[in-house]
Amino acid sequence: MARRAVRDCALLAWTALVLAVYLGAPGHRVSLHDLAGYFVPRHGAFSAGILLEGWLARGRALLAFAAVDLAVLGAGAAAAGWALNRRPGFVGGWLLGLAPATLTLLGIGLAGLFRPPVFALLVPVLAAPLLLRRLRPARSRPASGAGWAMAPALLALPAALCPETVFDPLRYHLALPDLYLRAGRVVMPDRFLFAAYPQGAEMLYAPALAFGSTVSARLLHWQALPIAALIVHGALAGSAPGLATLAAASLAAAPLLARHAATAGVDMFRLMLDAAACAAILRALTPGRRPGRDWTEAGWLFGTGCGIKYLGAYSLGGAVAALGLVVPRVAGRHVVRILGVAAALAVPWGIKNLLFMGNPLYPYAFGHPGLEGETYRLHLAWALDWRRDHPLWRGWADLVPVLLGRGTYDPLHEALAPAWFLVIGLAAVRPPRWPLADRWLAATCVLLWLGWVHGAGGIVRYLAPLYPALAILGGRLANAAVPAGPMRWALALGLAAQIPLTLASQYLHAGAPTVLLGCESERAYLHRAIPPNGRYLPAMVRAAETAGTGRLLVLGDPKAFYTPGRCVTEFEFAPPLLFRLAADCPSPARMRLALRQRNITAVLYRVEGMISVMRLSGARLNEPARDRYRAFWRSYAVWDWTDEHPAENCWYQAYHLRPAPGRWLRPRTELTVTPPGLE
Repeated sequence: MARRAVRDCALLAWTALVLAVYLGAPGHRVSLHDLAGYFVPRHGAFSAGILLEGWLARGRALLAFAAVDLAVLGAGAAAAGWALNRRPGFVGGWLLGLAPATLTLLGIGLAGLFRPPVFALLVPVLAAPLLLRRLRPARSRPASGAGWAMAPALLALPAALCPETVFDPLRYHLALPDLYLRAGRVVMPDRFLFAAYPQGAEMLYAPALAFGSTVSARLLHWQALPIAALIVHGALAGSAPGLATLAAASLAAAPLLARHAATAGVDMFRLMLDAAACAAILRALTPGRRPGRDWTEAGWLFGTGCGIKYLGAYSLGGAVAALGLVVPRVAGRHVVRILGVAAALAVPWGIKNLLFMGNPLYPYAFGHPGLEGETYRLHLAWALDWRRDHPLWRGWADLVPVLLGRGTYDPLHEALAPAWFLVIGLAAVRPPRWPLADRWLAATCVLLWLGWVHGAGGIVRYLAPLYPALAILGGRLANAAVPAGPMRWALALGLAAQIPLTLASQYLHAGAPTVLLGCESERAYLHRAIPPNGRYLPAMVRAAETAGTGRLLVLGDPKAFYTPGRCVTEFEFAPPLLFRLAADCPSPARMRLALRQRNITAVLYRVEGMISVMRLSGARLNEPARDRYRAFWRSYAVWDWTDEHPAENCWYQAYHLRPAPGRWLRPRTELTVTPPGLE
């Protein structure tokens, strides 16, 4: 009895410490101004015309989102009947349909049929199983509290209804499917590493962009967060019913997850798929259950995750390694089934890379042809530096207070859920005889954590597969360790602390009311919101006007998503086009002719971005090519304007290209004393 009292006191002390650190962290203090910004427009003035125009555009985006959802649901209904011999519910159908839907889109892309008319035929074909009633309607009401468990995800919905402004989607998550749509097929841009990654999410975004807008893609990504919360709630409803709603709501309200859910990224898909795979394995480990379908379903979901991102292999490896540690006698055949099903769904992405690059795991295995060793080393430098600074057996402990209080890079946007840190104390006071499911969950969490510490470069969203496992484990341990009352209050207080951080993060990230309430048009919003600091799109539009009827070559900034037809962008791992021409052409006149053949009449040059491109691409010019490059700029480039903001680390310069040689007019600034790329 006394030992139990000591354990309970220690747990309460740990809980109080976690909440005190989380609540008291300087980066977690938000102002009333930031909170009000979530609800009140801060730019522009109300216009009924802007409001109507904006919601008409969003209505079209919602229809495209619904069409893609129906196609995925139909594919899931058919796949579940074939692979699992059962009729799934709506959530199960959507989860199981991701792989066949994305692989079908990959197939038509490789066949050169990546066009809107083909999508218009494909969507009803994939959705046809719904007409055959292959989805199983719910026979009973959802577990109590399921709606409240998903409700915090609605905090990210206003931002998801705004057009995309985040760098990674504009650089490749949306830029690549947009490129495929314009090419009519899946292509491989020269030395652009991200195009070699698995692209399950990007395949879904292609029809969303073809029929809707970036809002359609954002909504597809956003909906993965409430689905993940629903899965966590369902996994806990039987074992910890009193804590299921709070544990799942803490997941949906995590500021980090809410912020990324409102973008057209990929990490929420992994969060959702890993939560569902975790729940399937927990069902398989339930005593007295025939688990064959559950193991197959887990492999299917892990394989789908591997088709979303290479890091899906971390989740798969952690889960099966934990099975080998916890249930070694019976794990063998189950692991083989999981790995076999997962490999079957992941292999097509390797075949794509084999066709384009001659390497199924490009660039992380079997070499990286076409990519200089120095470029590859710089691509991984951030992860190598992180691994050096955070040794495997010491770095994990160092990071716990960092992640709890201030994040690895940004304290507000990387804020997690304090409930996840309570697991450490709950595990410490748990009686030694743990149920099999709890032991597997704990082993999986530890392996995923150590893998992240070892190689993820401190990027907290890469830990997404860990969060649902932690939420489920925390709910199960809390239900077993102490009476539910104290832990329910602790989880409720942690959830209450998360909500203001999520609201402030959403305001600083998107400022959605300005667009949704008709105070600012989508175009004006994009001009203001796309980084760097609203300078990018105005500079792009102004430079495109300089190009006239020709095309604009953009150096040092790959985010040309919103003006694709008039821009030629440069990916950061490839030498700039002008460098390639200087190396291949015998004279500056031939360089100008090559640009004229591409209808390039103007150049926009982002200085600090060009420096990064030169570093990552490893581009070098020998002396004759360097002389030709200098001569080209002296003879053909005429400076038009400079947009200079040193305090914001932002410098744009625009030039137009004269048809015949002339004197180079240098910009009226001390910034550029040599042609771009030779700084």
